[in-house]
Amino acid sequence: MGYSELQKQFFNLFTLLAGYLNQDFDIFGPDLDDAVNAFIDVSDAATIAETRAEIAHFLKTKANDLDAELERLSGGHAQEPGMSTHAYLLWLDGLLAEAQGRKDDA
Repeated sequence: MGYSELQKQFFNLFTLLAGYLNQDFDIFGPDLDDAVNAFIDVSDAATIAETRAEIAHFLKTKANDLDAELERLSGGHAQEPGMSTHAYLLWLDGLLAEAQGRKDDA
């Protein structure tokens, strides 16, 4: 499978969305945070930091059309109903920030 330029640019975010927060996210548990925690469990602190940086860069550079750009990046992902794409990305960043702190301390 070839990766698009967007997927290469935001590789860790793409991995989180397409690999963990896809339509089958519930194999990790009933809630979206379970899938995020599965990503965190297999990621080191550097990968988590890079993913957070990608989220910040995505929010900054794709702000004009976040919904379409996130869909283009992931090809479909699970998202809490009623949560805006901006809020969703900030929610992901918050979970990753907590985990990064724990992993940095370890």
